[in-house]
Amino acid sequence: MATKKANTKTLAVVKKAALKGVKQSAAQKKRLESLLETIERRKARIVEDFYDIGVALKEILEKKLYLQAGYASFGELIDARKIMGKSQAFKLVSIARSVSREKAIEVGSEKAYELVRLTEETPEPDTVDDVLTAGVRGPKDKRRVDLNKLSSRDIAKKRKEIAKANSKPTGDELEAGRAARAAQASLRKAGIRAFVVARKDGKTWNAVITVPIGKLDALVGGGTK
Repeated sequence: MATKKANTKTLAVVKKAALKGVKQSAAQKKRLESLLETIERRKARIVEDFYDIGVALKEILEKKLYLQAGYASFGELIDARKIMGKSQAFKLVSIARSVSREKAIEVGSEKAYELVRLTEETPEPDTVDDVLTAGVRGPKDKRRVDLNKLSSRDIAKKRKEIAKANSKPTGDELEAGRAARAAQASLRKAGIRAFVVARKDGKTWNAVITVPIGKLDALVGGGTK
């Protein structure tokens, strides 16, 4: 908190120094507003243009039109013609497949793509419009979260939370869990009220054992004999 206040104070000092002695000009201010309006218009146009590119790429991919030019795959065409990076091309195709033009222009290409990826992780067969209208509820949320208020980065974090919660345990994870439960049962049978949890550290599964301090000697002395 103290660091945040210090940073805010520093920024205020820098701002004051930057504005000191600046002469106000109605013409320059008008020019600034004009340029900002131009930027906003172009931003919308960029998204619309990218959407149209995605629609074109989608048709090439789905109809396998790349074969007509002698390319064995969509990716080969993208690389050979130096259209753009393959990951970007597939990203635009995903947007064109799952997001309406109006919605893509409204939220922007990056956010649209993250919304598409998020719908792939929700338990229900959601669409982008569904999650924007109703929101989503992640494993850590007490109520549904309004995605309209989140940035593309925040949506990506929410997607990872949901994906992790819905992921099925691997064989190693199941085996580690069974071993932890068996050890816990053995300790309790020996009179030691312990809690044993399997936790992965790198590539190795370890057991985390929680026991009352008064039972440490019994545990170290071989409570599971």
